[in-house]
Amino acid sequence: MAGFFFVCREFLDEEHVRLSFHEYLMKTREIVPVRRKAYLRRKFGPGSERIVERLGDYVSCDTARLPDGETVVLYPGGELGFFSKEGRPCWRGELTYHGCGVSGLAADGAFFWSAVPEQNAVVRFSAATKKVVLRVGGGASQVFDGPCTLARYGRALYVCNERSRSISTVSLDRFVVRDYQHFHEPVYQFFRWQEEELAVLSSGVYLL
Repeated sequence: MAGFFFVCREFLDEEHVRLSFHEYLMKTREIVPVRRKAYLRRKFGPGSERIVERLGDYVSCDTARLPDGETVVLYPGGELGFFSKEGRPCWRGELTYHGCGVSGLAADGAFFWSAVPEQNAVVRFSAATKKVVLRVGGGASQVFDGPCTLARYGRALYVCNERSRSISTVSLDRFVVRDYQHFHEPVYQFFRWQEEELAVLSSGVYLL
């Protein structure tokens, strides 16, 4: 991957929106236009066209791909779907924890992680059993404050905390939580490309 894709929305009027697709190239620091098809394939995998026919809204969801080729699709609030690598629907349900919706996806083998903002926790969901099998944080713990998205790199999970304006790491071997970065404004996403790191803050995207 040479960079990351993103979507721009242009509101034409109260009912119509025009979407344009772009890639930020990490090596050259350039923004270049890309085709919708390239964006969909990057986000949903080889079965992207069939998946999008089922979804309708393909922008506001998060996705992750499992080792068997399945694509997981999650909408804010917890609407969850599994699709085969050919794009066929395999399972549909809702992912909540203690009645609270989740956000964000980070694949971890046959599992994936999601954040539970209202519970100040992150949870691991089993693709096989379709159940939450592990929780980190929450309850009396104060290791997270408004976790909203997460990303996995190696054996570490990077959790963006909107309310505490910070990024935390979770060791996936011992499940120890540590502070990683602090900001002066809310942080919504974290990316890593080779040795470079980026964060999406309320005022824009920044190299760390």
